[in-house]
Amino acid sequence: MILFLFIFGFSLIAGYIPAHAEQTSTEANQEWTLQASLPQDRTSAATAVVGGKIYVLGGPYKGKTTDTNYMYDPNNNTWIQKKSMPIAVK
Repeated sequence: MILFLFIFGFSLIAGYIPAHAEQTSTEANQEWTLQASLPQDRTSAATAVVGGKIYVLGGPYKGKTTDTNYMYDPNNNTWIQKKSMPIAVK
């Protein structure tokens, strides 16, 4: 079995200035590979894996809490914006 580690969004400095350089690494190759970028920068977003897809929910964007819901498909390296959440979360 090949295990993957995904990193979505992060902050470069204190003050939560978001950046995005989505990356993945496998246990086998022990190297980082850039993936498709999250459509909007995020810090502190919630994430979940459902049915092999990765969801990135909420999180601050340009100083405001968001209700966004993005789904990443690692099989074809694409993001799809899904229906927004009923409330904004950070």
